[in-house]
This record gives sequence, structure tokens and C-alpha cells, in this order.
Amino acid sequence: MRIIKRFSNIEPRFLFIVLAIPYAAIMLCWTPPFQVPDEQSHFFRSYMLAEGKLLEDRLQKGTGGSIPESLVRAWDISTNQQNIRSNPQGKVDPQSMARAWALPLNRDQRIVVDVNRNRSPLPYLPQALGIRLGLFFDAGPLFLLYLGRIFAFVFYAALCFFAVGTTPILKNTFAILALTPMSMSLACSVSHDAVTIAVSFLYISYLFKLAFETEKIEKKETAALLAFSVVLAMIKPFYLWCLLVTIIPLSKYKGKTDCAVKAGSVVFAYFAAAKCWNAFNSMIKFFPSFPRKRESMSFRRLPGFRVSATLRPE
Repeated sequence: MRIIKRFSNIEPRFLFIVLAIPYAAIMLCWTPPFQVPDEQSHFFRSYMLAEGKLLEDRLQKGTGGSIPESLVRAWDISTNQQNIRSNPQGKVDPQSMARAWALPLNRDQRIVVDVNRNRSPLPYLPQALGIRLGLFFDAGPLFLLYLGRIFAFVFYAALCFFAVGTTPILKNTFAILALTPMSMSLACSVSHDAVTIAVSFLYISYLFKLAFETEKIEKKETAALLAFSVVLAMIKPFYLWCLLVTIIPLSKYKGKTDCAVKAGSVVFAYFAAAKCWNAFNSMIKFFPSFPRKRESMSFRRLPGFRVSATLRPE
């Protein structure tokens, strides 16, 4: 009872951090590499961004995503060779994991993999920063993966901390939702959902603040809503987060016209940002036909990817 009383006296945002850090440590240690859904694709995409590649690599007459071959080898050893991919009964083999951890990065030996590179780089920035830090020390593939995981969690925890502190209502609910197993599992991975969930929490908490605490929606609040709208459109363009602006009551605006202009601009900014990014991607033909002559590059098929090619130094 004393422990419960002590926890009840802690602010929800600080209580979230107190509980989230050890929870994340358990998640990071307990979850084997690449066992979060599609984590290998998110890892490869984050690595590309860590090397400063926002767009495809130009390869003679084709384009693709170029990464060190060791990244794919680490994924293959950690999952496919141990038969634990999509297999709840499978167990991690310590010897195989030791081989995966011992793999050197070897950035010069590269391959091309087909991953979803049309997605905005925004939800991969924290992971890419962690991987970039590892590149300075020439860390191995799995070390890079875990650095990406750690940076993703730090970003998630920071935004959820501010979200719980921002909302004037349901603070405990926000903290509990941020600590749910699914949310924490994704937060402790290189998946883009770690950023998506965190930004969504902060956005909803800010809407609650405007709806229940702020007296009037002025230029500063409108600018913040526009920024949230653009960021969310770049992260998850199909979730229509912009429509949540309708929870702000009319009384918070100067009138119906003011409401229509400000709320309408938020919705417009959301769809405009999503449309501009899609239009930008449509200008880039992702994976056009590769050269017909097999001598130009060595093709081989990798599990889970449609095509890969070994790059030859120019």
C-alpha cells in the first residue's frame, strides 16, 4: 500500500518515464533482432538514411536501395537460419546469434535490395541518428540495429513525456496507453511506428489542450496545428489525423468564419503535404527495369525481397 501511495504522488509524466525506462530495457533484451514485424525493411531504410540517401541509388540504367551485404546476412542468420521468423515455437540459437553479432559491417561490399523507399524519411530520423553514431565507430550490423532501437525509444519516451504533460485531461490514460505492450514493443524497435505513435500522442494531447484549456485559437496555435498536420501527413498520409481538429469547439474561435479558415487550412495543409510527397515520388520510377545483360551486375534472390544485385566498384 505504501508503494502505491508513493506512486500516486508522482506526476503522471514522470511516472511514465520511471516505468518506461526499465520496461524498455526488458523489451530490448527480450526481443531478438528483427522479431518486430518488418523490422528488417525498416532497418535497411534507416541505414540508407543514415548514409544520407533520401532517394534511390542510380545503377547504370536502374535504381535501387544500396546497403552493405552484412546487414542482410545478419538478418538471415538471426531469423531464417534459425527458423524463428513467424514461428512462435522457434527458439534463438546462441551460437547463431554469436555469429551474427560478430559480423563486421564491411561497407564496401554492397547489394541492392527492394524496400519501401517511397515512404518519407521523417519517421526514420531517430533510428538513422543512432545508426549514424554507430557508423563513426564502425559498429557491426546488430550493434547498429540496437543503436537504432535505443534512439527510437528515446524519441518515443520524450514525446510521450511531453504529451502526458500537455494534455489537461486523461493524463493517466495517456501514460497507460503509452506503456501498453504493443506500443512499447514498437517503440523499442527501428519501425517507423515508434515515431508515428509518439507524434500522434503529442498531437492529440495538444488538441485536448486547445479544446479544454486554451481560451482562443490564435496565430501561434494555428501555426502549431499546421506543423502537426504536415508532419503527420508525411508520416502516415492515410490516417486522416487532420480531421481530429474538429474536436475543438466553435467557442474557441472568433466566429464561424475564423473557424472555417483556420480548421480548413489545417485540413488543406494535411492533404497538400501528402499530395506533394506522392507527386514527388511519382516523378521517380522506383526500380525501373535493370540492364538486360547479366554481366553488368550479379543478380541473386534474397528471402523476403523481390530482387537484389551485388554492386561492383566503379
